[in-house]
Amino acid sequence: MTTYLVAIDGGATKTVVTLRDENGAIFYEGDSTGSNYQVIGIDAFKKVVQNLLKELLLKHPVSTINVGVFALAGIDTLVDYQVVKEVIIEILDELSLTIVDLIVENDAYSTLVGVTKNQAGILIISGTGSIAYAHDGKGIVARSGGWGHRSGDEGSGYWIGKQIIKTIFRMEDGRGPDTALKEKVFEQLGKQTINDFTAWLYGEEYSVDAIASFSTLLDEAVNQGDQEANRILYEAVDELTNLTTSVIHSAKLNDAYCTIYLNGGTIKNFDKLFYILKTEVEKKDTKKKVVLCNAPPIEAIYTRALVRFEELVKKG
Repeated sequence: MTTYLVAIDGGATKTVVTLRDENGAIFYEGDSTGSNYQVIGIDAFKKVVQNLLKELLLKHPVSTINVGVFALAGIDTLVDYQVVKEVIIEILDELSLTIVDLIVENDAYSTLVGVTKNQAGILIISGTGSIAYAHDGKGIVARSGGWGHRSGDEGSGYWIGKQIIKTIFRMEDGRGPDTALKEKVFEQLGKQTINDFTAWLYGEEYSVDAIASFSTLLDEAVNQGDQEANRILYEAVDELTNLTTSVIHSAKLNDAYCTIYLNGGTIKNFDKLFYILKTEVEKKDTKKKVVLCNAPPIEAIYTRALVRFEELVKKG
């Protein structure tokens, strides 16, 4: 009988699903829009996940899955977990799909377990949002940041975008130096004046994703020697370094030799951010090695499902 493992990576901008066996054979892969319920609402979350699973079952009919890992952005508290898991159970019932061992958890934690194969390690993510997770491989798990775009996500794409907006208005008021970031943002949005930009900022087109997309302009401005762009870059590094230090301390890994994994679109697409952050963290803690996660997060989340399946087999 075929063993089925399903992994779902539900981020702020994209949701990916893969159905495989314990040897890595791929039966189905698909993707959809973001599924962070804190951003899009619980009804929209249900629709995204349900449609993904419907498509999976259409292409590869299966009634029972051994292990299912739903690694989702927005699961930050016990309340989040309870709300989201209840909806997932509703979806499975409506689709007549059984998942023998169902795991619903924060996407960053799931990725950490996958990349470390449940050994001691640290994961720092900077994408649309930001978060840090660490575990000692023996049961201690710690988290720092990841409290969402309204209250935190320091060092993330969204946070960088907000700093760029503040810089533009400081320049407009004469409270800050000139910056090429204003022209770059206006060009990206097709705006001509600060009034046009303000109308967009408080209009219906505003979104977390749109603000996070401004972060892609920072790299170009930094390479042009823009003073304000460099300031924002180093402030982002400081924020991510603080996240790292905090989570290492909380997981009691100060004296441990282990790897810090960096992931997320903002880090992956911004070379200078990665290299400066790597340099700063390794200089601060010589017992840690910083590496970039080159594989897509869904690969780590599938490994998370595989680790769980292997644990269940050992238990008999």
